[in-house]
Amino acid sequence: MNQFLLWNGLFSLLLAMVLGILAIYLGFNAFKRFNSKVDEEFELRNNNIAVATVSGSFIISLGILMQSVIDPITQTIFNLVYRYQQLGVVFSEVVSTMGVVFLQFSIALVLSLATLTLGTRLYMKINRQTDELEEITNNNIAVAIVVGAITVTLAVMLSSGMEIFLNALVPAPPSLNENLPY
Repeated sequence: MNQFLLWNGLFSLLLAMVLGILAIYLGFNAFKRFNSKVDEEFELRNNNIAVATVSGSFIISLGILMQSVIDPITQTIFNLVYRYQQLGVVFSEVVSTMGVVFLQFSIALVLSLATLTLGTRLYMKINRQTDELEEITNNNIAVAIVVGAITVTLAVMLSSGMEIFLNALVPAPPSLNENLPY
């Protein structure tokens, strides 16, 4: 068993979990603010399944988009630890790498929230036959399923573009390629 991979794998799992929970928490709170017409907390406490469906689809969509940054972040940390173990690193390299990680995560979260909200609102504006937010507030599950499907589909369609955009905007530190132990 490769101890280095084992500990790095465990660390990557924990890091992804912490970043995921942080993204979900921040994303859900931002989602509540964007949809000020619907009081999500009140509706969820009153068993509004339509609001739960839309909120859940937003969280899933956020996860799909944030996946494009979680993988590079864990790979960046993995590379840093490997470099430290094999070659040694200076403190400034650790600080700059952590700065890149924080920047990647922050930009991805803001961009994910903006694109999902903008895309969903744009659909609602184009579809003038139904006031989706009012229907969702009134527990119209059919409308909620459609809005949820739109949100998830947007996330799937945006994910590769998000990854390319993030790599162009905030490139990850170079990896050590052939010398990595996997």
